[in-house]
Amino acid sequence: MKIDLVMWTKDGEKTLVPCLKSIERAIGPDQVNQKIAVDAHSKDNTKTILKQFGWTVYDAKKVGIQFQAKQAISLVETPIFASFEQDIILNPRWLQLALRHLDEKENVAVVQGVRVSLNKTLRIIEASGLDRKKRYSSIDNNLYRTDIIKSLDLPSKYPLGFDRALQDLILNKGFKWVVDDQLVSLHNKQSFIQDAKKIYNDITRCEYMRDNVPFLRVLQIFGFSWVRGLQMGLQSRYPLVIFAYPYYRWQSVKAYFRNITKED
Repeated sequence: MKIDLVMWTKDGEKTLVPCLKSIERAIGPDQVNQKIAVDAHSKDNTKTILKQFGWTVYDAKKVGIQFQAKQAISLVETPIFASFEQDIILNPRWLQLALRHLDEKENVAVVQGVRVSLNKTLRIIEASGLDRKKRYSSIDNNLYRTDIIKSLDLPSKYPLGFDRALQDLILNKGFKWVVDDQLVSLHNKQSFIQDAKKIYNDITRCEYMRDNVPFLRVLQIFGFSWVRGLQMGLQSRYPLVIFAYPYYRWQSVKAYFRNITKED
């Protein structure tokens, strides 16, 4: 069985080479039908790198993950396809492990692995979320049944939060979205501070979160973050996370305040 691979990219040259090498290790050429990349007019060497690794690159008709994903999916030909983002370092056994769950009888539409950051502080925070079985959604290392995905009117409202909106849609339609927390890949994030800033910027622009997560809930999470940070620090024996986790959660509060101020 061969599958199509899809990816959406923008200025990804810093992380793209290890990402593409890891995909090649996990999914051999005899298992691949097409490699489809929809690029958001990158100004660096992203397109060149993709072509060197045998990907067919399409210019995004409309920029944004939700639009690039739709464009890429429209080009899929195989009954099963996989999606990746440009900073994932894929588990070498990814396809083998993911395929175990894609059962038509069980109505499984999507199988998703989890990712942990290369940055130690972020890795501890992410691992804590997995340990507590919090809801998890991402589209950076997923396997899909094509017929189900193409039958849906995919979300187009949310440029950020597309992964959660897609998961909501699939679950509401009665299909299953399986998250395998034993299928672990790496996330090529190096800086905790840069990621915290990205959280702030993303939530500032993320209509999905503003529409679906009450501000009171964000405040509650931040208020408890000092206790949670202390727990993580003691369990991991890594004191920095005691202060880093509340700082991380504070970015969400700041972003909400900024949005409230703008609306007023």
